Amino acid sequence: PILVPLEIALIESIFKVYNIKLEKSLLKSAVTSGAISIVGKSIAEQAVKMIPGVSLIYGVVAAVIVTSLGESTIAVSEGIYNGKIDSSKVDNVINIISEGLKNNPLVDALISYLSDNKNKINDKLSSKDIFNDIIKIAKNKKGSR
Repeated sequence: PILVPLEIALIESIFKVYNIKLEKSLLKSAVTSGAISIVGKSIAEQAVKMIPGVSLIYGVVAAVIVTSLGESTIAVSEGIYNGKIDSSKVDNVINIISEGLKNNPLVDALISYLSDNKNKINDKLSSKDIFNDIIKIAKNKKGSR
């Protein structure tokens, strides 16, 4: 719930760049009760189960979710802008965004990082360093495809 205003503002801002108009109430309901929220919660629950009790993980997970959501929203916005996605079919737009969030390489990298480093992670580490390591893993995985 804490990230909802940030996520709405993020999507709204990206849509604005592409001149896509969607009602704020519709965005709020999509983020809070729809597929986007379910995917985000699933990612967070999976990550936190791997490293219980380490508070910095929450920030890292939030960063991964918000970054992935932004990337997914940009991809959808480009599809709408180029005429490949119909913005009037809001459910379809939201589903595409949530699929992009779920399948984002950063999410896989987060889970890989946490799995490989669960015995090394503690509150003395920097969440920024962990996030940067996750980005490197995602880039390496992307490059090896």
